[in-house]
Formats: sequence, C-alpha cells, structure tokens
Amino acid sequence: MKKSPFYARAGALFVLAVSAVSPLAAQDDFFGSLDIEIDTAANEISDSPFSVLGWFSEKVAYGYESPGAPFSRTAEGYSRIESSLFLQADWQVNANLDIRLSTKAYRDKVYDYEDGFAYNAQEVSEMRSRFELRDFYLETRIGELYLKLGNQIAAWGVSENLSIADLINTQNQYSFGQQDIEDLRLQVPAAMFSYPLGDWTVDGVITYKAGTHDVAQAGDEFDQFIQFRNPAIRLQEFEPENEAEYFLRASTHFNNGDFSLVLADVNQNEFSVQGVALLPDSSMAVALQQDRMRAVAAYSSWAAGSWLLFGETGLHLDKAMLSADPLGSPPGTAQRFEKDQWLTAAGIEYNGFRNLTLTFEADLVHTREHDPRLMVGRQDFGYSGRLLWNTLNDRVQVLTVFNRLPGNQGDIFRASLDYDWSDNLELGLLLVTYDAKAGTRLYDYRHNDIFQLQLTYSFQQ
Repeated sequence: MKKSPFYARAGALFVLAVSAVSPLAAQDDFFGSLDIEIDTAANEISDSPFSVLGWFSEKVAYGYESPGAPFSRTAEGYSRIESSLFLQADWQVNANLDIRLSTKAYRDKVYDYEDGFAYNAQEVSEMRSRFELRDFYLETRIGELYLKLGNQIAAWGVSENLSIADLINTQNQYSFGQQDIEDLRLQVPAAMFSYPLGDWTVDGVITYKAGTHDVAQAGDEFDQFIQFRNPAIRLQEFEPENEAEYFLRASTHFNNGDFSLVLADVNQNEFSVQGVALLPDSSMAVALQQDRMRAVAAYSSWAAGSWLLFGETGLHLDKAMLSADPLGSPPGTAQRFEKDQWLTAAGIEYNGFRNLTLTFEADLVHTREHDPRLMVGRQDFGYSGRLLWNTLNDRVQVLTVFNRLPGNQGDIFRASLDYDWSDNLELGLLLVTYDAKAGTRLYDYRHNDIFQLQLTYSFQQ
C-alpha cells in the first residue's frame, strides 16, 4: 500500500488518537525537561537522612507499518510490551556529604510473544531483560569546592537537537524519538568539581571508560549497523586508545541570562569505521573503534518577559565522519575521513499565551574541507518546532514535536497526551512517525511508526 503524505498521516493519526480516548497521559517531552511529578513535601519536613523514590511503568507499543527484511519484525505488530522499575535511594551522611544510588530494570515481553517474527538469540538475550546501574555517586563540599564522584550525568549546552557542548554522557539510542527523556542520557563514571572564581564558576569533569551510545542489537528495529548485517561481513570492535576524557567549563550569569565556554578532549560517543579488509574466504572484516576529537564551544540564554532566546556554537576538531559508502566501491576500499566541523544552534521560546509554550530551534552544521564521498553535506540545515499546552489545572498536557534532521536526513514527528489521574498515577498516549528519502540516515527506519499506551505509578518513602 502506498504511504500517504507524512504530515497528513501524522496529523490525522494524532487527531484520531485524541478523539478516540478519554484524556490520557503520554510520554514526557523527548526534547524538553523531565516532568514526572513526585510529591516531595514529606521529604522536606522529614528529619530522616534516608529517602527512597521510584516508579513502575508499563508500555505497550504497536508498530502499524512493516519494516521488512533484514529487520526481525518484518510486518506490523507489537514492537514493545515493556515493564520497567526505577528505584532511587538518597542518604545524607552529614551536612557536607550526600550519596545517591539509582537503578532501573526492564523486561520486554514482546520477545516472548514473537507473533512469528524471527528474533535472533542476541536480540532476545540483550533486549528482553536489562538492568542498569544509573546514579551511583557521592557529592561533598570542601569549603567552596564542590566534588561529585561516581556514575553520574552532567548535561551541558542548550541545543535540543545537536550535541555541541553536551559531550560528556552517552545516550540511549535503542530507538530514535521514542525514549523517555529520563532515559535518554546515560550515566558515566566521572569525577566532577566546581569552584567559584569571582563572577565566574569553573567546572571540570574527567570520565574513564565512558563507552559508546547504547544501540539496538542486530536485526532490531533501530539497528544502526543494519547495512553491515550480512553473513559475509564481520564486525570487529576495538577499545579506544585512550579511555580518559577531559572537560572544562567556565560559566557566568548576567541580567536575565547566562554564558558558558567549554573545552573538551574526548572520544566520540559512537563507533567509526577504521578500515575494511577482504579476507581469504571472500568475506570482509570491518574494524570499528571510537575516534578521538577535541571541541571548543560556547552557549548562552537570555530571558525577556515571555520570551527566551538561546544559542550554542562550537568547533569539533579532527572529527571522524561517516562515508556515504562505508564499505567502499569496490568493497574493501573504504577510506577514513576526519574533518573539522562547525555546529550552530539558535532558538526562541514564547510562553505568553495562556497555558501554551511555543519553541523553535534552527541548526546549521558546516563541514570544513568537505569531501563529496561523505554522508553529510558541506552545509546541512535542520530545525525543530515544539508546542506544549497544559490545561485542566495542569493535569492534562498536550505536546507535539517536529524535528527535521540536519541535511534533510529524515523527519521525526512526536505527539503525546498526558493525564495525571492522581498524584501517583499517570496515563499516557504516544504517537511517533518517521519519514525519510533514500540514502538518508533515517531511510532504513522509515517504517517504524508506533502508537503507544503507557501507565506510570510513582511512589516515595
């Protein structure tokens, strides 16, 4: 069946979803801040140095299109039947020392009810049951020096679409646009310090063995190496040459705004193709490894009445770039590319309408000394728009987000409806659709549109 136009399909599905159900809740804003409400009043008046909070979530997602081979799910069907449990414990040891431990466990029953889909053993082993150690750190103050040691998140930058200064944490990239915002960034082992110097604050972070983004397994719906899934291709992953990464930030505040400057010496958070070798049996060995790069970036925001302006720009030096033909033509002749790349984002937000917030961000990526064999263009433009509406005393939230990836590499439309049934129970409805042209980043995943229901129960002790 021929697909209907992207915008008409996405808009019609969302209207039908909203009109077909009583007010339900949806996923939190994928590009915005976390919005899970947990009553903290009891903790504020408690003298106990211990506190525990968490939530249980149940998600059922249905993929109503057919991804086709070589993906495991080749036809429409359930793409997620996931139960998850998040727990967080805090201990205030004394006035200057706090410890936090949080974990999350997942069980996706879609791999138990296969509906005839040929999930492979690796998918079932890695994706059916997962356990994550998330926060596990201590924080303390020694005079004016603040220290935070352990598994943690350090979110820098203001862009919602580009990782310009926000390079510290890896990400959950099991899917594009479907993750909960609290699951997007992943904690990494790090030591962070912060120290005031006059009107400025200096922050430093050192990570060790931070690893790469979490990506889907072979054959899964968002398998980022799907183009390499061939019996004649062998993927070989190598450790980076240097496991330590270094970050430095200087920040200051001024009237209604702030400004930050960032320097970084890091491993890229995704694998790049180091080389392709032809083997005697006519198969190919593809070597994957994290490349090293340096970055300098600056970002700022400024508020005036109902308006918020924000911007971020940075230069990534010696950045490994993806080739449009990663195996080479003829196969086995692939070349590595390292280029300097300017990334710039500028955005505006307006909340002057009652219960309505509008946000727009424009992005520009410029690759210096561009080579036509690269996947990216010399100058790639992208943008995103977001509409957030709260009503019924903030118990109902409607959110729509449209994101065009730089270089017209694909479109993602996300629409959600949230309903706070009570202080502890939240119900959700989510629609995510994709559109992409041949030869673009999202093209292989253009048939992964989903419709999802979610229930979240939160608690605190």
